[in-house]
Formats: sequence, C-alpha cells, structure tokens
Amino acid sequence: MKTISPRRILAAMLLLTLLLTALPFGAMAAEMTFTDVAKNEWYYEDVRLAVEGGLVNGKSPTIYAPNDNVTYAETVKLAACIHKLTDTGSTEFAAGTVWYQPYVDYARSKQIISKDYDWNAAATRAHFMDIFSRAISSNPTLKGTKPLDAINTVEDGAIPDVPMTHPQASSIYKLYRAGVVQGSDKQYSCKPNTNIRRSEVAAILTRMVYADKRLSFTVGDANALRITKQPQNVSGKATNTLKLSVEAAGGKTPYTYRWQVMDEKSSWTWISDEKNASFGGHKADTFWATGTYLTKASEKSWKFRCVVTDADGRSVTSEAAGMTLEASTLKIITHPQDNTVSIDATGYVSYQVEASGGKTPYTYRWQRRTADTDWSDLSKTPRSAVEQTINNVDAQVLRISPGAFSSLAERGYAFRCVVTDADGNSVTSNSAAFFVKTEELRITMQPMSVEATPGDIAEFRIRAAGGRPPYRYQWEVSDDTMGWTWIDTLQDTSMYYDDAKGLLQVEISGYEWRDHVRYRCVVFDADGGSIQTQAVEISEKVMSLSVSTQQRVVQATNGEQVSFQITASGGKAPYQYEWTRASIPENGGYLRFFKIDDEDHAGQKTNELSIRVGSEPYYYRCVVTDAEGTSAEMTFTLEIKPRRAMPNRWGSG
Repeated sequence: MKTISPRRILAAMLLLTLLLTALPFGAMAAEMTFTDVAKNEWYYEDVRLAVEGGLVNGKSPTIYAPNDNVTYAETVKLAACIHKLTDTGSTEFAAGTVWYQPYVDYARSKQIISKDYDWNAAATRAHFMDIFSRAISSNPTLKGTKPLDAINTVEDGAIPDVPMTHPQASSIYKLYRAGVVQGSDKQYSCKPNTNIRRSEVAAILTRMVYADKRLSFTVGDANALRITKQPQNVSGKATNTLKLSVEAAGGKTPYTYRWQVMDEKSSWTWISDEKNASFGGHKADTFWATGTYLTKASEKSWKFRCVVTDADGRSVTSEAAGMTLEASTLKIITHPQDNTVSIDATGYVSYQVEASGGKTPYTYRWQRRTADTDWSDLSKTPRSAVEQTINNVDAQVLRISPGAFSSLAERGYAFRCVVTDADGNSVTSNSAAFFVKTEELRITMQPMSVEATPGDIAEFRIRAAGGRPPYRYQWEVSDDTMGWTWIDTLQDTSMYYDDAKGLLQVEISGYEWRDHVRYRCVVFDADGGSIQTQAVEISEKVMSLSVSTQQRVVQATNGEQVSFQITASGGKAPYQYEWTRASIPENGGYLRFFKIDDEDHAGQKTNELSIRVGSEPYYYRCVVTDAEGTSAEMTFTLEIKPRRAMPNRWGSG
C-alpha cells in the first residue's frame, strides 16, 4: 500500500481550511487557548487532536464553540476534504461561484453523496453519519488511516433508536462497528434526528483519520451473527473477473449466502439462478462477474449486497458495493447522423460510426429504438419485413435498403452503435434518427362555426396533412374578457378534446354567444412544426318566427267588451305588435286595413287587443316583428250577433 510521509501529512492537514471556522486562526498551538473547552470535558482530547492536526479551527483564538451546530454545506466540505486527504494527501479544491459547490461536486463524483441537501440548514446526526460513512475509501493512502472496517460487534437492531428500517441504519451501524461513534448514553443511543455539534464533529474527524483513536465496544450479543468484512467497490476491465466478497462471524455455523442486486429500478432482488457464463457465486461468500454482465452492471450502476444466514435462521445483510469498468481511452470520434430521405428514394441509406483508442480490433453492435420500444440489438435474422431491410448490423457501417422507408419513419426508428475493443471496454455512439421528407404541414379541413341551443353538444372537427405524423392537437379558447389560452379539460369539464384526434366537444350553456367565445386549434407534428386553424364560434340557433292564437273568430253584441290575443314564438326577441282593422265588404270586395286610433280599442301595440263592440263587424290584423326585422301576421274576425226581439205580450191592438 502506498503511504504518505508524516511531513507531507502535516502539510496537507494545514491545507484544510474547513468551514467549521468563521475566522482562520492557526491550529498548531502546543496547548489550546480555547476558554470554552475545559480539560474535564469528554471532548477535550478530541478537539485538541483535531486542532493540532489541522482538521478544525476555532472561531477565534479563544472560542471554539463546541455546542454550535454544523450545516450540510460544512458537512460535505469536511467529508470531501477528509476523503481527498486520506486518498491523495491533498486538500486542494478549485474555487467555486458558490463556495461549497466544488466540494459537492467532488463528493458526488466519489459517491459520498447522491442527492442535494438544504445546504445552509443544520445537519442531523443521522445525515452527518450517512455522509461520513463513505468519506474514507476502501484503500486510503494516508499513514495512520484505515478503511472503516468493523472492529466492534453491534448486533442488528441493538442501537435503541435506530431500527434496521431506519433510512440511514446501514451507515449508522457502519460507523458504530468501525469505532468512529458509540452513541450518546450508556444504552448507545444515536439520537439520529438531533443536530450534530462541533464537539462531536471533532471527535468523529479524529477517529476517522487516526485509526488508533477508534473505540472498542460491544452492543448486544457479543456472539451475534455479524459481517466482519464488507464487500468493497471494485473496478477493472470487461475481460477481467471482478469479485465482491463478504465475511461473517458469530451466530451458528454453517452459513448460507445469497447475493442481491439493485438495478436501475432501485429495488433489491435476488440474483437469478440462470446459467450464465458471465457471472456466478451468487450463493457463496464471493460473487463474481465478467464480460457482458459486468459491462451491464457498470453501465447501469448496479449495486450488490449479500444476505448471510446462520444455521439458526438468523440473518445479517452486508453493505452495498458496485462493479465498474475502468476508464478507457476508447471513444467515438464520428457519430452516426440523422438521415432524411424522399419517400420514393431508391438508394441505400447508411449510418456510420468511427472509434479510436482502446485496444483494436473493435467489434460493432448496432441497436435500434422505436416510438414504442426501448433500445435493443438489431438481429442478423430479423422476423419483421421492415427490419429485413436493415443490413450490416455488426459492421462499422449500417445500411438500410429501400422499400420500407415510410414504415421506418412512421414507427420512429432511431439507431446507435455499441463499439467494443479487444479488452472488452465499450462505448456507445449518439443516436441518429430516420426521417422521410414530407409535404409542408397544412390544414385540410377547417373547423366550422355552428349554431346551437343551451344543453346541446357542439362539435368542431379538423384534419391535417403533411409534416411528419403523428399529429398532436391543442385547442384554444378566447372571449371578450381574455386572449387565446389553452383549453384545460381537467379544469373545465364542459369541454372535451382528444389531443390525438382533431375533435373538440363543447356543452352549450348560452354564454358562448353572450361573451363572443371563439375557438381554434394548433396542430403539432412529430418534428415540432405547427399550424393554426381559423377561429370559429358558436351562435344561438334561432327558430323561424311564428304566431298562434286560441280564437280567431269572436261573436259579440253591440256594447259588449271582447279581446283578441296573439302569441309569438321563434325569431329573435323582443317582438313588436301592430294591430289594424278593416271593414267587412258586403260583396267580397277588397280589404283595406287602417290604423286603429279610437277610444273603443286598447292594446294596439301589445299582443292583446281589447275592443268595445259597436254595431259593425270588422276584420282585425296583427303584424308581429322580431328584433331581426322578420314579420309574421294573423287575421281575426269580429262578428255582430243580432239582438233577440222582445215578445209582444199585449197583442196587436
């Protein structure tokens, strides 16, 4: 193992300008001058060692502030510096626009963290331990530093406030077992949700860097089944056989081993029993992988862990570790390019890839993806007629014969190539699409304005052509109070449209014509092109104007009071009424209607005309006119009854 000299260690430690300090005061004092760190405090020796080693500083020459909290930004800076110091002997980081960003980037690249935190918030003990459980590599080069291997027996579930179901249980138990932390009381409680303090951080830093300062203790059954050697991340070439091993102690022998994998779906599953020449040992203490399985595990960032079970059925689970391929000089220098061809083209279409670096010779594996399927290898003997036109699937240049160009484009085919060198290292090219030239996107059927009545369902339909299918239809609405906005059918249940079809349905309420509501559709094609239809509207459906009455002929005697009544419907309200009358000619002559203006009539401008009957019969006519100027009329007849003669009771004399 490569080691770093004590002189270089001291120089490197002095470079740790950690954010636990507000002022950069020196650290190598022979005796601490902090007035707030008494010699009888449990953390006195840890603070002294951390300060003398350059791991932390005070906030002033006399103030250390042991009870102050530490933020997540300070936590990730500490972890990044500790990792780089123990791995390379250096703590140099480039300055960032945001002061903590270089440390965040480094921590992420070394898999110390995998997510962002509220960087200015105070860190909890659980999250601090989770981050620091990955702050020492499996092979540190700094003299005096060792990996975080287990030196203590801490039975699963033995920490009172950290059940194995706790999100950070694995990391917390790792630091307990490594002797970096031992809890806050005699019961070894962790208090995971409380904030971590500067006094505790000093102790953790000291034990992380100086392995001889780590603590020895037992929590739970001293002979409990436990993992004594955790699997460690490994890397190598695809032609190598990489191994992950686990060792256990305690419990009752013999042990059984079952390895699990966490794939890109982020769920742990048992490794399959299938026969596969590229992996094995998934039911032994050492799991191995090579070739295609190793390449896939590296590409997908799979994690592995082992469940060890003793003869009594008790189980413990190891930490997770990964397998990665070493960085290779193999790279793509010429990527395949998109192809756009005429639908009636008769020549071949080609996709070419060029690689450099790595170890020659190269092998080529072309893959395809469609609008409905993910990437998969192209077959030399495809079943589909479309893919039978695709040739040279294992060569540097992929060729597509004419005959199925439109089908390839409609199904959204794209291609890429996986290039593998003689050492098994692989690199994947960018993807390239296949397009067929089409006519310009256009509207072939415009929506049309419609008439409707409240309660009706109005429909608008459109059709498009050209561009590149499939099309997406987005309807818009506008009225007197707002501009054009997208229709959201989840918010407005009175409207429905299918974004894959040119259909809009509107349930009519009546406001559509009152507020002059307009509709239009924007059509998008698969290339992002768009075109807009004409605007249309819904107007009120108007019935033809008509008139009716209950009685058109009235018989009355002289002096009697009668009336004629007319009812109008249809047309457009309001209505206007005009009553006129004409004398009844004796011999069927020509009728001449005149305006009524005498005191024997009332209601000449309404739908009911009142009449005090005289001695003459008349025809009455009412003309009804609606708001659009449309008219309808009806004629009524008033007949005079003869008075009944009085009987002559007195005779003729």
